[in-house]
Amino acid sequence: MALVPQVWAAGVESPAPVPRQVLDARLLAMQQSATDPIAGIAVVALRQGKMVYQGQAGFRRLTAQGQALPVKPDTLFRVASLSKLVVAIGAMRLVESGKLELDRDIGDYLGFPVRHPAWPEIPVTTRMLLGHTSGLRDRAGISFPASFNLATLLQSPPAVGEPSPWATNDGTQPSRPGSYFRYTNLNFGVLATVIEAVSGERFDRYIRDSVLSPLSIQGGFNPSQFTDAELARIATLYEMPVDATGKPTGSWEAQADDYAGSRPPPPVGLGDYRLGRNGTVFGPQGRLRIDVAGIGKLLRLIAGRGEVDGVRLLQPQTVAQMLSPYWQRDANGSNGDDFGGLFNAWGLGVQRFTDRGEPGNGDRLIETGGWKPVGHLGNAYGLLSGMLIDPVSGDGIVYVLSGTRADATGRRASQSSFYTVEAQLIDLLYRCAIRPATRAACEPSQPVRQ
Repeated sequence: MALVPQVWAAGVESPAPVPRQVLDARLLAMQQSATDPIAGIAVVALRQGKMVYQGQAGFRRLTAQGQALPVKPDTLFRVASLSKLVVAIGAMRLVESGKLELDRDIGDYLGFPVRHPAWPEIPVTTRMLLGHTSGLRDRAGISFPASFNLATLLQSPPAVGEPSPWATNDGTQPSRPGSYFRYTNLNFGVLATVIEAVSGERFDRYIRDSVLSPLSIQGGFNPSQFTDAELARIATLYEMPVDATGKPTGSWEAQADDYAGSRPPPPVGLGDYRLGRNGTVFGPQGRLRIDVAGIGKLLRLIAGRGEVDGVRLLQPQTVAQMLSPYWQRDANGSNGDDFGGLFNAWGLGVQRFTDRGEPGNGDRLIETGGWKPVGHLGNAYGLLSGMLIDPVSGDGIVYVLSGTRADATGRRASQSSFYTVEAQLIDLLYRCAIRPATRAACEPSQPVRQ
C-alpha cells in the first residue's frame, strides 16, 4: 500500500467544528440512556492529523460506599484487542532492527518446530501471526500460567477429548497456513513469546521500553508494576444485566480490573519466569491499560508514517507494509470470520475496513458509508473499543465504552455487524467532530438528566 502525501500536511483548512459543549452533551446523553446505558465513555477525534476533540462521560469505578468516580482525560482502560496493534508495532520495531524476519520460521526463534499437523511442510511465520493466517485457533486456551511452556501446547497432540490449538478442515474451508484467515487471540500470545526470544527482554517490559515510553504514553500490560497513582486511574469494566423482558436492571456488575482497595498481584509464578517460553501470561491479546489520548497518539503515528510529535518510531516503509493488504475475503466468501462479516481485509496486525454493510452484517462504520480507515477493535468484559484512522487524510476516532448492557453484543447495527451502541457513537463522532454537520444535527436526541 503506497501512502500518498497526507492532505492535512499541505495546510488544508478543516471545517469549523461543532461546539465542544454540543459533543459533550451528546456523550452524556448516550451514557445516561435508559435503554442502552454505558458505565463510562472516553473518546478522541482526529481531523487532518490533529486532535480536535477529547471527551468523556460517566464513571471509571464504583466504590464500596456507592460513590461514582468519574472518567477523566487520563483514565486508563483495559482496551481489549486494541492491544494487538501495539504488539504489532513492537514486533515491527524488531523487524526494522534485523532481529526478526517476517517470513522466517518462528521455530528458529523459539527453539522448537511450530507446524500445523495437517500441513507439516509449511513453516509458521511472524507474518502469519500478525495476519491471523497461522492456522492457530483459541479453543485450547489463550493465556497460561507463567510456568507453562508453549512448546507443550504447540507440539504435543491433545489428549483424547481435549481441543487442539490448530484449526481443522470443516469440509468447505481449508486450514492451510498462510491462506486461511481466522481471527485468533493465541496468535499474539505466540508472537509475544517470539518477541521475548529475539529481544532478550520480558514482553511487558519490552513493550513499555520500545513502544510506550518513547512516545510518552502511560500504561502497560502488567498492572502489578503500576504505581498507586496509576492504579487509581484504571477504570473497572462493567456489565449491566437485563431482566426477562430485556430491560436493563440498573445495577452495574464489575467484570475486570476491580482494584478498589487492593493492588493486583503479579502473574502467578513470575519469579521463576523464563524468557521466550510463554508470553501469554501478560495478555498480549487484550490486556493493555492505556488512556484514549495515548491511543490517539498511536493513530497519529500511523498517519505520520511512523513519526509523531518529532519522535520517529517506525520507518515509512514499515508502516506501509503494516497497512498493505495481506489477506482479503474471497469474492465467494470461502475465507472469512466468525463475527458476522466484520472482518473482510487485514494487514499486519491491522484491520482494513472495506465499507461493506447490510443490517447486522459487515464492517461499514458510518450509516451513510464511504469511510474506509484502518485500525483495530476491542470487545471483552463489557468493554467495547475502537481505534480507526485514515492514513491519508489523518481523520480518526478512538472510543472506549467501559461498561454496557449484558446483551449489547446481541444488538446489531442497521448497517453492519457492529453493536448498536458503538455504531451510534462512531457515527456521532464522524458526523459531528470529523466531518461536522449542522449544529442542529448534532444536538442531543433525548433530554440530559441533571
